Amino acid sequence: MKKTVKILIISMIILFILRYGFFLIIAWFGMEPVKGDFLKITNKTEKSLFYCYSYSDELPITIPFLDLKKSRNMKYYGISEFNILPDSSTSINSTGTFWKEEIAFRSQDKTLRIFTFDGQVISTISWEVIRNKNLWEKKYLITLDELELLKWSIELR
Repeated sequence: MKKTVKILIISMIILFILRYGFFLIIAWFGMEPVKGDFLKITNKTEKSLFYCYSYSDELPITIPFLDLKKSRNMKYYGISEFNILPDSSTSINSTGTFWKEEIAFRSQDKTLRIFTFDGQVISTISWEVIRNKNLWEKKYLITLDELELLKWSIELR
């Protein structure tokens, strides 16, 4: 009796996995990324650009690529996470769940700011001075509505 019940339970589990697992796998691998999962940034200039983003008009207090400056052998134009080569793109995740929710929650005016920097400035001037004197090259202000219209893809020119 116990053996029959055990076989019946195992058979039901296998049938459930075969029946619903197949649909879950198809749904998982066949899903398109949700708009707002990634923000695509394309550098349309003729030089490499460092970038950072903020939810206010102030630059972040710290920036990860500056920690790399301490290494004597670091080549600044090789830092792929915060540097976009000419005519190249990068896709970045939000620090939270999705960009839309992140911007709506963190930015009072629902606007994302992208700051770009020249590599020479980054390599020779302290972040504190860059922040205090606003030594960014360009500042892009993009609202949530604009990001939606742009399909979460920004071109830096």
